[in-house]
Amino acid sequence: MASAPRHTARYTPDWVRQGVVYEIYPRAFSREGTFRAVQERLPALKRLGATILWLMPIHVIGRAGRKGSLGCPYSVYDYYSVNPEYGTIEDVRSLVADAHRRGMHIIMDLVAGHTSLDSVLVRTHPEWFKRSGTGALLPPQEEWTDVAALDYSQKGLRRYMIAVMAYWAGTVGFDGFRCDDAGRVPLGFWEVARGELARLKPLVMISETDTHPAHHRSAFDLSYATPFYAMLCDALACRVPASALHRPLIREQRSYPDGSLLLRFSSHHDTNTCDGPDSDMFGPAGARLAAVLVSTLSGVPLLFNGQEYGSTRRLSLFEKTTIRGPGAGPTYSFYRRLLALRKKHPALVYGGYVPVHTSNDREVFAFARVLQSSCVLVACNITAKPLGVRLFMPPDCGSAQERVRLSDASTGNVVRTSSRDHCVVDIALLARGWKIFTSIR
Repeated sequence: MASAPRHTARYTPDWVRQGVVYEIYPRAFSREGTFRAVQERLPALKRLGATILWLMPIHVIGRAGRKGSLGCPYSVYDYYSVNPEYGTIEDVRSLVADAHRRGMHIIMDLVAGHTSLDSVLVRTHPEWFKRSGTGALLPPQEEWTDVAALDYSQKGLRRYMIAVMAYWAGTVGFDGFRCDDAGRVPLGFWEVARGELARLKPLVMISETDTHPAHHRSAFDLSYATPFYAMLCDALACRVPASALHRPLIREQRSYPDGSLLLRFSSHHDTNTCDGPDSDMFGPAGARLAAVLVSTLSGVPLLFNGQEYGSTRRLSLFEKTTIRGPGAGPTYSFYRRLLALRKKHPALVYGGYVPVHTSNDREVFAFARVLQSSCVLVACNITAKPLGVRLFMPPDCGSAQERVRLSDASTGNVVRTSSRDHCVVDIALLARGWKIFTSIR
């Protein structure tokens, strides 16, 4: 029986494929919690290597059913508004323009699935909401008691939301949208919206979902690599062997359309507020190891504000909390070097993912990124003890006859292969340590 034909993902431009997404929570990003404070730190973000800035919701927050004293940014009162806590529409325009002048792109969070209980739309278009048998507003899920779910069977709502997107992208100048809880909104809407917005300018659209491969066919450029993140949490807690990290990566290759891009992360606003910052979850060394994987595996890396400073602050979605930083310390320098490495080696952007077998697959996770004649080899020790390990280079990285040599990306030292088999490499790894090698032919 013939296998079903493979689908192909929509075309995504190089500025997205080569990009590094940096998520900004304006309320927590600085002591001031304003757009102007974000703009002041654009030079530092540029030096870091961030190319696509993602602003969490910037709108006025509803008051009815508000959680905490300030309310959740995802409880949107008016899609055309700017939260005065952060600044004005003029401040937004200035931030967008300044990012563009620096060669950066900037996107905004679009909360298309629900509004606050007292939103403008609840008053002006009550028919656009899902309701119970008694006519009460329904939340998207039971615990989201401060928001009401929108009903996309309403054609007027679809036209309205596309107009909202066109305003922020076309009039204000944003370069795309991170679409919150995108799986609850019909794919047909996203496909029509993407077609309409394509007439305005090239955009990037990120789907906050990890269960909808069809999102990649024509609507979205990126979706979340959550299964890999979950497996990474288990691996660093030693609940599964290192080799288990290959499983979600292989599933991605099999289930997503060819050419799909996934958003890699070791922290974002949900994991930070629910589970804590990566430096607490994994420990400082584990957080760096996770960052290495996020930046060297296929897809586009995401950094959440504060990661580059090793912030240990758990942020709140309902109160004023501030990340610890800034300061160009060793963690900032580590991220800067790591992102520069990704930029330097096209194999880390365009290369295929190839699992690498080791002499200790229980404790060492290894893989190669291969692009034509170039190869980047990565080996990570998930344990809290130093160890030695043998790597068996796959044929994709060259044969013994080619006598491929490897250069340590950190030191530049050439690594010797075994005298008996030039496809075998013996290395030592520190606790929670890693090695990145590039091929020399």
